[in-house]
Amino acid sequence: MIDDIKNDPHRGKVLPIVRILVFNEKYQCLLLKRKKSPYKEYWEVVGGKINFRESSENASARELLEETGIDSKPMFFDVIEHIDDDYHRILFSFFVKINHSDIKLSEHSEYEWFDVNNLPDKIIPHTRGFIEKASKRISS
Repeated sequence: MIDDIKNDPHRGKVLPIVRILVFNEKYQCLLLKRKKSPYKEYWEVVGGKINFRESSENASARELLEETGIDSKPMFFDVIEHIDDDYHRILFSFFVKINHSDIKLSEHSEYEWFDVNNLPDKIIPHTRGFIEKASKRISS
């Protein structure tokens, strides 16, 4: 996996990113399994890069539709900056609650609904903390 990060074309760049927490009626969180490197076969939330001249709100709706087939407008709740040795990302965080689970994957190998207190072990770093923090903030 470390070799994959070293070859990532986004490594060493500042990237504006949207990430969207999708909850169902049971308050479970939707996670998607990556099909490509880096972090191939790891679970992640819906998300992606913000395009040039695209607002974070429009990017969140676009990514949600592209990755899951869900046509909805997520609600903004937080922005943080994540900096480590490999990445510098500005993360615009959104959430959406849906009452159905008809997911149509386009970029991932599978999806699953997880209880926020029982997330999988093989999850992209920092995602677990994000989900836990966000679920507490959203539910309060």
